[in-house]
Formats: sequence, structure tokens, C-alpha cells
Amino acid sequence: MSLKLQAMKNVGSSWFSLGVNVAVGFFLSPFILHRLGDDAFGLWILIFSITGYYGLFDFGIRSSIIRYVSKYTATKHHEELNRLVSTSLFSYGCLAMILLLITMVGSRYVDVLFRISPGFHSTARMLFLLVGTSLSIGFPLSVFGGILEGLQKFYVLNLTQVISTLTRALLILVALSHGGGLITIAMITAMFPLIASVSYAVMVMHMLPLELHRRFISGASFREVLNYGSVTFMILLAARLRFRTDAMVIGTFLSASAITYFTIGSKFVDYASEIVQSLAQIFTPMSSHFHTTGNVEKLRKIFMLGNRACALTIFPISTVLILLGKSAISVWVGQRYASSYSVLLILLIPSTLYVAQATSNKILFGMSEHRSLGVVVLLEGVANLILSI
Repeated sequence: MSLKLQAMKNVGSSWFSLGVNVAVGFFLSPFILHRLGDDAFGLWILIFSITGYYGLFDFGIRSSIIRYVSKYTATKHHEELNRLVSTSLFSYGCLAMILLLITMVGSRYVDVLFRISPGFHSTARMLFLLVGTSLSIGFPLSVFGGILEGLQKFYVLNLTQVISTLTRALLILVALSHGGGLITIAMITAMFPLIASVSYAVMVMHMLPLELHRRFISGASFREVLNYGSVTFMILLAARLRFRTDAMVIGTFLSASAITYFTIGSKFVDYASEIVQSLAQIFTPMSSHFHTTGNVEKLRKIFMLGNRACALTIFPISTVLILLGKSAISVWVGQRYASSYSVLLILLIPSTLYVAQATSNKILFGMSEHRSLGVVVLLEGVANLILSI
């Protein structure tokens, strides 16, 4: 398959998957909001914001998998590939045990640490336990999704995600229509990522001659993963501080219902960013491949064309949101939430400028030259948290 055709196939499937996610979110979010109410919906957002920090325990391992799977398949070093995958599985398994312990402890105190309505205390504890357990179990399974990305099989990932998203949405609609509550939709939401990850594992084992065994667990491979992943971890931490602490700060100092108004405005910005990021993500394994083979001319081409595509994608979207964002919010969830438009505007402008050059970041990841980026965005994230408090 030619480079151009593969890129078009990956980007097209990524945008299709994102389009399905946006469409499902557009219709499902107001349905859930009006069925559950502000407090329950705000609690839903709060719990997912808290457990979203579980992603930090990845320590950049997934990004290392993407980088080195691309490298070892390009150089046909199958022995090193076995070491990488076996070591990553073992590392993730250890992290999963730690996260399960954190989940059990956290579920007992979540209603104490955050301002949650007394009637939702037991629901908050159960919700935290369900979501946290699902995320913990998903850690070892996420190795296989990373392998597919390293192989540049984004279309396989995206097709699976589309099927998962549509099935999950259908079950949530049925559950809420028949009197189901927050715990029911949490169970549905937590179940499908695990099912998708198992399907990734099956596909990977058919695509690659992998041999998974404890004899391949290697200290040298772990250090290689950690050296690359530690910088990625810094960037993941910064991303959480920049984009995911706001709901927790609001939940701590204001109320769960106030999170709803913030989330509605920020959701549009997230969708706009995701459209561009789904385009740019294909350039990490691609640039890793060309960096490994020493093809500098291809790297330059990715840099120029990739950033141009990102800018030409995000600027029209942002213009439409500035002009029609308030009306879109009113149509989406009702006139009552129109004040969320101010949140949209405040977040949209800096986000637009950042994602317009998203390809640059992905190339730095592919070349293992992302340390300077990590320092800059971490400082930005810390500043965001301090100013928010």
C-alpha cells in the first residue's frame, strides 16, 4: 500500500470514527442530562474527570510501544519486538494491581473529598468503583491497541471503535428509556472498552508472529521503554493539568452542577481539537519509520504537509464555532445552558493556535525528540492549575 493511500485510509477512518463519536455525543449527552438531571450528570463528569488521571499511570508506556513497534517492524527485529511486548504487558499488569488498590480506597472517600449532594453519596462510591476497576483492568489490554497504532493500522482501531460506540449508545438509550440510572450507564460505558481491547489482542496475534513469555521480560527493554516514556509521561501530566483539572477544581470549590455548564462549553472545543488530533496521530508511527530508515526528505514532507492540513482543518471549524456556537449550544441542550458559550470562546482561541501545528508534536514523538516539548507544556499545565485555584 502506498504512503498516500495508507495515510488517506487512516485519516478517513479516524474522521469517520470521530464523526460517529461526535454524533453520538451530540444526541446522547442531552438525553442523559435531561433524564438524570444536573446533579447526576455533573457527578458523571466528575467521576470520569477523577479517574481520567489513571492515564498518568501509563508512564508513557503506550507511546513507547507505538514508537518501538514501528521501529522494530521496520528493521525486522522480531526478538526485540517480543521483548518489548512481553515487558510492557508485565509492567502494565503490575500497574493494574496498584490502580485496583487505589480504586478500592478512593471509592470509600470520594464523597468526602468533593462536594456531592448527600443523596448521591452511595452512587458516587459505586460509580468510582465501577469506572476505576474497568480502567485498571484495561491497562494490560491497552498494549495491543498500541501495537496496532505502531503498525499504522488505525483503520482497524477505528472500525472497532465505531462498532463499540454505536452499540454502547444503543444500550444506554434502552437502559435509560426503561428506568435505568447512573450506575446502569456506567456499567455499559465501562464494559465496552474492555471488549474492544480483547478484540485488538486477537487481531494482533493474527497479524504478528509474537511470542509472549516471561523469558522475554527484559530489564534492558524496560529501561528503553521508560527512557522514552518518562518524557511522554511528563507531557501526559501536563495535558491533564492543562485540560482536565478544571472540572475537579469546579467540583471542589463550587458544585457538581456547575461542572455541567463548564463541560457543555468545553465539549465543543474538545470535538474541534479531536478532529485535528485524529488527523495528526498517524504521523507518529510514520515519522518513526522514516527516522529509523534515515529518510529525512519524507520527514520534511510530513512536517510541511501535515501542519498545513491541520491548520486548514481547525481554522474553518473555529470560525464556525465563534459565529454559531451560542446557537449550537441552545439547540443541543437548551437555552438554559446558553451561558456556556463564554466558556467555549475562552477555551477555543488558544486551543486553535495549538492544534494548528499538531503535526510538529507528533514528529517529535516519532523521532524521540520530545523532551523540550515536555518541559514547556508541563510548565504551562502547572500555571493553569495554580491560576484556576
